[in-house]
Amino acid sequence: MPTPKAHHHAPADTVADLTRRNAELELRNQILLTQREQSQRRLAEATHLLGRVTTGLVTLDANGLIDSINPAGAAILDADAAFLIKKPFGLFIPPQDQAVFYIQRSRIGKNGDRAPFEIQLKTPTERIRSVRIQVHPLRRPGQRFPNMLLVVEDITDYRQALEQLQARTDLLNLVYSIMDDLVVWSTNDIDDIIILSLEKLGLATGADRVHASFFHSRKTRFSVTHEWREQGTKPPALHNAPIEAILPIIRQLKKRQAISVNQLNALSPIEQAPYNGFCASGTQSTLVAPLFYGRSLLGILGADAVRQPVAWSREHQRLLLLVGSAIVNALLRRQIENAPGTVRSRLFPLFDSSPATDTDSALVYDGPIEIVDDDDMAMAPGIEWRFETDTGSHADPATLLRLTDGRFIHLACPTCHRHQQLDISEIRHLGSALKVTCACDTVMHVKIELRRELRRSVNLDGIIVRKKTDWKGLTFDDWNKIHIVNLSRHGIGFKLLGSLELGVDDRFEIKFNLNNRAESLIQKTAVVRSIHDAIVGCQFAGEHPCDANIAFYVLT
Repeated sequence: MPTPKAHHHAPADTVADLTRRNAELELRNQILLTQREQSQRRLAEATHLLGRVTTGLVTLDANGLIDSINPAGAAILDADAAFLIKKPFGLFIPPQDQAVFYIQRSRIGKNGDRAPFEIQLKTPTERIRSVRIQVHPLRRPGQRFPNMLLVVEDITDYRQALEQLQARTDLLNLVYSIMDDLVVWSTNDIDDIIILSLEKLGLATGADRVHASFFHSRKTRFSVTHEWREQGTKPPALHNAPIEAILPIIRQLKKRQAISVNQLNALSPIEQAPYNGFCASGTQSTLVAPLFYGRSLLGILGADAVRQPVAWSREHQRLLLLVGSAIVNALLRRQIENAPGTVRSRLFPLFDSSPATDTDSALVYDGPIEIVDDDDMAMAPGIEWRFETDTGSHADPATLLRLTDGRFIHLACPTCHRHQQLDISEIRHLGSALKVTCACDTVMHVKIELRRELRRSVNLDGIIVRKKTDWKGLTFDDWNKIHIVNLSRHGIGFKLLGSLELGVDDRFEIKFNLNNRAESLIQKTAVVRSIHDAIVGCQFAGEHPCDANIAFYVLT
């Protein structure tokens, strides 16, 4: 029989080794459990902090789809996080801002530039938010285009507050510029400066027509002597008009207060009657202020809103009173400076009047100082202004005149104060440099600025987007960088910084920031009107082509 195998017992050193290893594993396991607890605690704390953060965090994959988003990011987009996952981020960027986003994204992918930039986001609820974004690339091996982490900060309230501060600053600058112009400019330019001041006043108040009318010396009639209006606004023919039609307005103005009517259609027919012939056709809101000198009511300064009603504020009323006082002083200054020496000596005491006593009534209508007269307004038949081409052989500098509404110029004789207008068709026939002889034989040399409105030379960068695009993104044929060289209320001139070709009548979206304190964002639709010497001249299009921010920027 075979001999049975003997049982071999493990050596003592093997048991000791296993015991030691087991103790080490237990220790390591204890350390790992402690580390896991710490990690879980840190994760909970980080998750808690991440849930409370007000900055949006969005990760995008290489195709621009949303991989993840925190609650703050979902709140900025006004949507649930589950709805946003795998949606293209470009879906929430307006077309005019997509170029900015993709330019910044490509720049980060090339050179790692992480400078923040501002764009707008359009939420599924059609709400527009202003945001500041900083992009961080998330590179992974083998990826041609890196994933992106977007740090998104909602700056809508900040941007609105900054714009309100900029608007108030612009308004103050506008008032100062009006005062400076009316005080500093020569008497020969007073009428043009008053019209320019009325244009600025229209900008500040949102009016479509602003006009100054003065009573004749006989106190029974009045005429509109200076007027500015937006294109398409038709004013009433108020020349030598009877004063009886607006007596209810005059009675209120004698109280030295402005009259504000925010809804003209809300008045009764009797209350509307004084405004019907005095305001522009289709006026929805009107604001009128008295033109006083001392205790004498000289005329009326009015503002009409035609396209849409305006809620005139107390600030608007005070602004009209302030500018009206400056206009009166400018006209009186011209009257005194142009008067003969004997007449001037009699007029100077007007500036040294004694203070009013308690017996004086502020409501007494003493009649105006003569600004326009029936004799001035009605020229004798057969006596006409004479216009000749100016050869420039004279020593006197020519007065520069600007087209009003792009259609006519306004001439005022510094001697007899007669007024004359030239239509654009007459200007094209006569030329832009003229020797003008008034009916009283006063000779004036004028040069006419044929541009429709003032342009301001600027040095700004922007982009144009040829067409609206969908979320798939922009191609290089859709957008181009531009350098803006001049700016007006209704148009822009720029140089293209790329290979994009433009032609006359091409339409596109344009976006840029002004270099004012608020860095106001301008987004407009523009149409190419001219291309000359690499400068593309464009006109703003759309329902409201004139932008208030641009207008303040240009006129001040």
